[in-house]
Amino acid sequence: MEIYKKALSFDTSKDYVNAVIFYEQSISANEIIRDAFINLSFIYWHSAAEFAWADYHNIPHSMREKGAKKYQEIIKLALKYFPDDVELHFWEKYFPHRLFFDPLTQEEVLHIVWRYSKKSLVPYFFLYLFDKVHYKRERDKLLLKCNEEKTAKNIYIATLIR
Repeated sequence: MEIYKKALSFDTSKDYVNAVIFYEQSISANEIIRDAFINLSFIYWHSAAEFAWADYHNIPHSMREKGAKKYQEIIKLALKYFPDDVELHFWEKYFPHRLFFDPLTQEEVLHIVWRYSKKSLVPYFFLYLFDKVHYKRERDKLLLKCNEEKTAKNIYIATLIR
């Protein structure tokens, strides 16, 4: 848990290179923390998908290339530990949707939420983009949560639903 806390501190300080190093160490040290997998996978994916973001945050090209290869692998590993986690299943579909334009519909996300319960508000940022009135309550709760802990993932989500 101590390594994860360091990773989270780097993440919320926008030192994403060190955040990646410590998230990887946390996972390697068998600190099986769901958010370590999610946050690492997110930074890797975002580094590979958003060149301007990666440039702005001085993400080395080697890390971007590694991230492009590993973000899905990290999600799949996390799903072995947390097979019923709604957020992991959502990111598993969302990342390729944004990076490769794989289709992802409102109905598919609703199915993920229905199948794996409503324990995470994260999929609602995507649903909110389809129906701002129906998902406003979930969006408001999610925005509060994102503002409490400003990881790369939460900043990204907040930017999309403000």
